[in-house]
Amino acid sequence: MRRLLYILAVLFLLSSCHTGKFAYRFKPKPATSNGWSFTRPSSVPSTTTSKASNSDLSRAGSKLGVSVSSSDDARLFIESSSWIGVRYRAGGIDRNGVDCSGLVYAIYSRVYSKTIQRCSSADLFAKYCSRVSRSSLRQGDLVFFTTDNSGSRIGHSGIYLKGDKFIHASSSKGVIVSSLNDAYWNKHWYSGGRVR
Repeated sequence: MRRLLYILAVLFLLSSCHTGKFAYRFKPKPATSNGWSFTRPSSVPSTTTSKASNSDLSRAGSKLGVSVSSSDDARLFIESSSWIGVRYRAGGIDRNGVDCSGLVYAIYSRVYSKTIQRCSSADLFAKYCSRVSRSSLRQGDLVFFTTDNSGSRIGHSGIYLKGDKFIHASSSKGVIVSSLNDAYWNKHWYSGGRVR
């Protein structure tokens, strides 16, 4: 019984996408280490290549619901498309389940080879980002929101794609693409963030 209560308490504390109050305090291992489960389905092209075929871009755009061209950040769009539909899991960082800041961590490490400490969305904004206005967002910038549960504090994050669309891990729907113009996200907009 004591063990069950401990597990429930840990799960409650790991729900960073709702409150932003708890920060993960461990140092991430490289994405290639045996400690992380960053396996790529065979149907997903490598994002380390500088050129992507038009069919790769078309497939990625179709899954993301945006039009992707050769002038877009192909690595970002192809990698992001491979996460669509992954279920939500508090504290998760892989395709077995992921939360909002875990998705940012995973995509940034794979696409941009940037090691961002695994932390809450609020800490992610404070420690790693320069503020960016909504009108100045670029592909790969981060987007931050308050939530109904976080009050005026940051409680959710995602990655900006293009055309007011961003990818994020929804606690109810898993990894999806949403629009900044949706009533909920428009109401809860906090700021854009450019990773330094």
